[in-house]
Amino acid sequence: ALNYVDVVCLDKTGTLTANELKLDRVTWATGMEGYLPWLGAYMVATRNDSKTAGAIAEGLAIHSNAAEEQAKVPFNSERRWSALRLKAGSEERVYVLGAPETVFANCEGAEDLLQSYKEATGRGLRGVAFAEADVLPEVGQDFGAFRPLALITLGDVLRREVTEAFEMMDSLGIEPKIISGDNPHTVAALLAQLGIEAKGGLASGDQLAAMDPEGFARAVETTTVFGRIDPEQKAEIVTELRRQGRFVAMVGDGANDVRALRAADVAVAMASGTSTARAVAGIVLLNDSFGALIRGAKEATGVLGNAARLSKL
Repeated sequence: ALNYVDVVCLDKTGTLTANELKLDRVTWATGMEGYLPWLGAYMVATRNDSKTAGAIAEGLAIHSNAAEEQAKVPFNSERRWSALRLKAGSEERVYVLGAPETVFANCEGAEDLLQSYKEATGRGLRGVAFAEADVLPEVGQDFGAFRPLALITLGDVLRREVTEAFEMMDSLGIEPKIISGDNPHTVAALLAQLGIEAKGGLASGDQLAAMDPEGFARAVETTTVFGRIDPEQKAEIVTELRRQGRFVAMVGDGANDVRALRAADVAVAMASGTSTARAVAGIVLLNDSFGALIRGAKEATGVLGNAARLSKL
């Protein structure tokens, strides 16, 4: 089926990048540097559940927890934040960690941090917001206003083989669609660093959600980079591409990719991905090599072409 593929949907993480996160810096709101121990405690408490938290804890060189976790709201790609209530001695605090667009939107006085975030996305960096709340937010409820503390930025290792893979896709007439949970400007900046142009422009999940069906269809047809996309939207993009007559390969590695993998004509999982993603995939990339998938498509096209020529003899 690879020889029929004319569009490949893929995430940034594990394809454009190697998913080897490194802490870039912590930019504190004015006078908030004293919250570093609480930031460290949050990361140590959640590092087993989050590669991002693990990278931040490693970058801060914090390996033991000075606070005890009392309660938590785990991260969810649809709400884009997590929260913890931590206790150190007799003192209890509540902290929120998540997408800057979501977390800082609920803060007063976060303008400087948002500007720093905008600059960071232009350099291809990933941003995480850290804030303090009065009470532990309830899932499905507005968590209200809280205090902005810091912007944490992280970088990832680029996969240089991707440039060749994109050139090969172009020669085969295969269109790439990058569908990511990260900020679309971060993804576009990483593409630029690899020498790849986002020909069809950018769109965010919030922008897609505000569109009528006709606008959504146009955006799916013309956009190259989709950012801040939740799992349901990812599947909707794949479904819409198929409705438009495209033969879609979807590359994923996480549980949040399962719906989109099921919606695709060809489901491709990374070997290092979750068991749920591998279970629904028709192809598993043993070395997590996106380039190997495109080389396979090229070979499949060549075999089909040879068969067609032989049939005319």
